[in-house]
Amino acid sequence: MKYLLLILLFVCSCSSKQNNTVKIANNTIYLHPNDKIKPVEQGSELLSEIKFIPLKEEDQYVIAHVNKLIRCDSFFYLWDRKTQTIYKYDTEGNPAKFFHQVGGSLNEYIEIVDFDIDTENKEINILCLPPKILYTDMDFNVKKAVDLDGKNFNRIASWKNTAFLYNHTRRVVYSINQGEKLKECFSTTEMQGDLIDASPAFFKTQQALYFQSPGDDCIYKITENEFVPYITLDYDNKQSAITLHNKNVLEITFEERLKYPVPYIKNIIEKDNQLILFYVHGMIYRMCTYDISQNTYNDQILISFLVFPGCFYNNTLYGIEYPYNIARQSKITEYKDFMRNFMSGVKYDLDENMSLDKGNENPIIVEQILK
Repeated sequence: MKYLLLILLFVCSCSSKQNNTVKIANNTIYLHPNDKIKPVEQGSELLSEIKFIPLKEEDQYVIAHVNKLIRCDSFFYLWDRKTQTIYKYDTEGNPAKFFHQVGGSLNEYIEIVDFDIDTENKEINILCLPPKILYTDMDFNVKKAVDLDGKNFNRIASWKNTAFLYNHTRRVVYSINQGEKLKECFSTTEMQGDLIDASPAFFKTQQALYFQSPGDDCIYKITENEFVPYITLDYDNKQSAITLHNKNVLEITFEERLKYPVPYIKNIIEKDNQLILFYVHGMIYRMCTYDISQNTYNDQILISFLVFPGCFYNNTLYGIEYPYNIARQSKITEYKDFMRNFMSGVKYDLDENMSLDKGNENPIIVEQILK
């Protein structure tokens, strides 16, 4: 009996270790140093057309800064952290609805932290402080409010009747289903590097939901609520960079960040059996096109406004520009000449779009239609 117990303990121990083994992604992308890769030389390599949609202003539709943009069907949903408001516009730039319910009641909030759209159930999931999720219909009528047991999160993603919530400080993901059961479902290697506001963590395509803990070296594909390692990111001085970002944020100098950068994914889109990663590494915007079937990739430096983080919808990558930037750029002859040359072959009227309505201070949605 004693030997039998020892054998059982040994088997359980081995089984436990096996279950806790860190899984490694089968696919690896090596991020070359910035001086070793070529930039995109012509906009026509990626784009067929660029359109501008100025967002019209009204008394209750004055947008300070767009923190997140989602297109769903024939509407844009824009979250403005400064005004604590989510705005709904049609595809012509006309205001339709807005959501602003600051207060202390059950269906109100002190602050909006993030939001996402559940396209299957046609619901908007709004992550708030105090910690809760407000579920609304597509016109912002609140259907229910779900308390998050005092747990704070930075990001939310809705996928197949489940909301995933990410806490950056702890590098942990919780899930909450339609039955409103909040549970921890995944955690990554702890890294204390700062959360960059424009780093989404969750990336939805038409086919899948991906996750990258900002600065981490692995992109996960969420399959049946399991976080499956999908792509490992490799680069020079990787271990030194990870070690550096395990320090307290305030102890990391600007020079150290330049010398030992970590990657921040800004957007992931799927197109023609390709996974396209838009990311920042070494303070440079880059694009990596990964061929899923061939397991090959091509890494390039991006310039100009192609780098905007934003949503992807029907072969169009959406981004945001501001009138004051356009006004400033319109006065720089060298910039106009560069853009005219760079955008050769792309349907895009530079002069016309540089003279947008000067009385409108709202942001401008940029439609970048891929080839």
